Amino acid sequence: MRIFKPKDYNFYVNATNTGRTVTMKDVYEGFIGKIEYNHTDSNGVTHDEAFLPLVSADLTSKNVHVALFEKTEDTVEYNRKGFRVDNYKSEGEHVRVYDLSKHDGLLFEITSNLVKDVYASINVGDELVPTTDGSMILEVGSGSGVSFEVIQKDIYFNIHYLQEGAVVPDGALLVKLVVA
Repeated sequence: MRIFKPKDYNFYVNATNTGRTVTMKDVYEGFIGKIEYNHTDSNGVTHDEAFLPLVSADLTSKNVHVALFEKTEDTVEYNRKGFRVDNYKSEGEHVRVYDLSKHDGLLFEITSNLVKDVYASINVGDELVPTTDGSMILEVGSGSGVSFEVIQKDIYFNIHYLQEGAVVPDGALLVKLVVA
């Protein structure tokens, strides 16, 4: 189960987002990508706003967005015991994305499975940067337009965020968004 959520829940109320963006691949909550305007997909259909994975050239750009589903009630599902089911959107569906470049200094709580590196190797003060597959990696001095500074490790997550029988991530991090 991947969790990527703002520390301050008012983010969902105050942050500008776009819910009319169509995803060009299957995405999960916390998937980091970019918006491309007037994008033509593989079927020849043109979308006003398309959510795509980052490519290498985008990693130094500030055109970095994140897919968050917490506030969108129609995508939040619960099993019969009330546990939250992992959120994802399939290719071609509308996805709500937020422009990270407009929220410098905002704190987010993330689970370790959003980071490719071994959880034990992550320390307070480390820099996590987006990758081309929607996750993050530990990298120092990357020159990334958007990165996340680890503020606290081993934070507590409410058990109701986990799906019954879900693999529990190694841990969770409190990170601060840094826009170059």
